[in-house]
Amino acid sequence: MNYKRLFYGIDIDYHADHMLLIRKWRGWGVLGATLVAVVLVVFLFTVYFSSGDLNVKESTLLFSFACLVALSVYYAVANWINTTYISIGKSLIKINHEPLPWFGTKNILNPGIIGVTAKTEVTVTDGGRSTNHMVNMTLRNGVTFSLLEDLELEEHALYLEEEIKKYLGIEENSN
Repeated sequence: MNYKRLFYGIDIDYHADHMLLIRKWRGWGVLGATLVAVVLVVFLFTVYFSSGDLNVKESTLLFSFACLVALSVYYAVANWINTTYISIGKSLIKINHEPLPWFGTKNILNPGIIGVTAKTEVTVTDGGRSTNHMVNMTLRNGVTFSLLEDLELEEHALYLEEEIKKYLGIEENSN
């Protein structure tokens, strides 16, 4: 095993049969999600304890709001404690989010990785401009998917691209 701390929130652990990328979810967005969850919980309890007897329509509305609050709290807690583990090997790509279940968990058996590329997407809206640095993988069957997104700097994506290519023995011109 050869362990590297790369940059904020991402580590690489090299094993004989796979390369493990470890990404902590914590970042500045966690504070905003936590603040929203706390405000919603306080509002829910305020409404619940001051409501008295509710009719069916009001109860249904309060229950729906409580479900929204529960999802908000789950999102905030997941962002505080979850870690994404991406195992990349010649016979398996495994993406797992722990300890709380989250969307995007997948296993790709015998992937036949033929390309790894760093990519930057720029989105311009009326509110400004956002940049998303990512690392994409292309499989033998032609499927391309995003392995990592929302990297802080383009250099991070380029470095990860090179490390994955080097580990898997993928030539530079194979894209």
